[in-house]
Amino acid sequence: MKCAYCSTEIKKGTGLMYVYRIGDTAFYCSNSCFKNRVVMRRKPNRKLVSGQAAAKAVKPVAEKREEKKEEKKQEERQKPAPAAATAKK
Repeated sequence: MKCAYCSTEIKKGTGLMYVYRIGDTAFYCSNSCFKNRVVMRRKPNRKLVSGQAAAKAVKPVAEKREEKKEEKKQEERQKPAPAAATAKK
């Protein structure tokens, strides 16, 4: 089972099971995860990932950002200067 808030693996015999009024069940690894999700109604931050999964997820995104920045710079260099700005009266 995985925690509904932080998505860490829960060992058998530990954690907390919460049953919503509509019949859905959610499992939480700790009391802090339960309070954050149910009591405080916070949404889990899935962007924060640790370990090897983070390296795989973050690296391609960073490379794409750099490529987009370079493309924008090249487009700006290729654009001709406006005629009104260069000609003075």
